[in-house]
Amino acid sequence: MKQRGLAVIGDVHGCLQELENLLEAVNLHAQENDWEYHLVMVGDLVDRGPAAAQVVRLAVHLHENSVLSLVLGNHDEMLLQALLLYRPDLIRNADIDPEPMEDLVRFLRSDPKRMLTHWMRQGGISTVISYGGDPWKPATWHVPPEDIRLLATAPLVWSNGELTVTHAQADATAVQEALARADAPWSISDPSRESLLWNRDPPRDPPGGFHVSGHTVRLVPRVTPTSAQIDTGCCFGYTLTAFLWPERTLLTVPSSRPEVGV
Repeated sequence: MKQRGLAVIGDVHGCLQELENLLEAVNLHAQENDWEYHLVMVGDLVDRGPAAAQVVRLAVHLHENSVLSLVLGNHDEMLLQALLLYRPDLIRNADIDPEPMEDLVRFLRSDPKRMLTHWMRQGGISTVISYGGDPWKPATWHVPPEDIRLLATAPLVWSNGELTVTHAQADATAVQEALARADAPWSISDPSRESLLWNRDPPRDPPGGFHVSGHTVRLVPRVTPTSAQIDTGCCFGYTLTAFLWPERTLLTVPSSRPEVGV
């Protein structure tokens, strides 16, 4: 009987070829060592890289076939915020009521153009182009309903009680709140959302068990007895990394993009 484990994948940021190469490496490792892995992605599927739409499409396929779980990243959230501000009709087309998600954009309503400019500067341009739209003309945007549903319903924490996955280095309080509100991930408090999606510092009160996160680029993954940080800057020309649990093994594939610095 095959051993069952987890393969946690770092920030992809629209790098489709590297994701496909890493999935192939995970599959090869599984075959050679008699493992079967469930995939977990730490978020930030979109922005910066050239193929965000294709990365999300692949994630939708894997999720629909029950081989992938996903936690939301801060860049994924920026895409949702832009849609809520400029194209709520696309949210509705995904059979999601945008009203309960209003807390994501309430503080942005007074100056939506500022949010749009910020997102574009953070890599949103490549995401909109990958979907065939004009970044500065929201009327041309088109994101399929399946893609929106995947991101809009993605939790901020994945946990099996032994291993916890979040996008950023979240603290235990934020993790517990997110787990308690997994059915409405947009409804958690601002401090917890900040911790789960944006924090770059070691948490003062880390989650129990083993904690895997992305978000902060490290050219070499940082693995301690209780945590692993696995965003290795694929979109900046470095590598894409998977952390295998319970083996605590790292698999990496090189980026096809030129190094641009972090």
